[in-house]
Amino acid sequence: MKLTQFLKHYDTEQKCVDFFKSHREHQGISCIKCNSVSLRWISTRRCWTCNECNYRLGLRKATVMENSKLSYRNWLTCLYLMVLTKKGFSALEMQSILGHKRYEPIWLMMHKIRIQMGQRDNLYKLDGFVELDEAFFAGHRKQGVNHKGQVFKEIDRNEKVLVAVNRGDKGAKYLKMTVVDSLSKKDIAYEVPKMIGRSATVITDGRRCYTPLENLVEEHQVHIIRNKKEVCNVFPWVHIAISNAKKKIKGIHHHVNNKYMQNYLNEFTYRFNRRNFNEKIFERLLIAVTAFAWFA
Repeated sequence: MKLTQFLKHYDTEQKCVDFFKSHREHQGISCIKCNSVSLRWISTRRCWTCNECNYRLGLRKATVMENSKLSYRNWLTCLYLMVLTKKGFSALEMQSILGHKRYEPIWLMMHKIRIQMGQRDNLYKLDGFVELDEAFFAGHRKQGVNHKGQVFKEIDRNEKVLVAVNRGDKGAKYLKMTVVDSLSKKDIAYEVPKMIGRSATVITDGRRCYTPLENLVEEHQVHIIRNKKEVCNVFPWVHIAISNAKKKIKGIHHHVNNKYMQNYLNEFTYRFNRRNFNEKIFERLLIAVTAFAWFA
């Protein structure tokens, strides 16, 4: 759907309510209390009522919008804009576009959507031939006061990220990015099975922390890179993904809090894995955000 069409079709709050209602009914809804599928819609309260136990299921219930006071139009417009361009928008830009008075609700809304993106991608694992490497994403400098009352800034704290790319005949296919506490063997053994399937062939450099892969995947190929010029030949796609993610975060958000680094990587990964969906990416995002609550 083009931007002009979107603005024309969803220019009022009621149209957005009707859209979310029809979308949820198309996906299939059931009573949370008794699992009954016999529900009737009450337009005045914007909720369904179960015909079996009379439980009221709100339109926002069990979706990313649960417990939010933002309008349905704000939610729908934000969902559309977050997948409209390759680079996306910052929370400050989104606030300006939506014309909202406060920054915090818009910031929280976008992070809830990013969490949903990550939960959706967690349902899948990489298979086939996979490039695996680590990356270091720069965090922000935290300002504080020491015991002498002097203002100081901490050193830039880099977030350690595991990056895996499924490589096909025509290039990169799918991407996974996961923030880890450390690059120890224990963390690698814990995170890799959640990212990569057991039947995959994984290629890594000579770092010792990757030795547990021998028991986690079908084949583990080790390539020790002694010349930096060989990196592009051995790991052509994983480093491109890392570079693009860093440019995106720095160019749009400038710096991000380490605590929320995974959310920003979720957004980049979600768009990367669906880069060929074109206009259908908006429909896929709607399915993800209405499948379950963001805190589930």
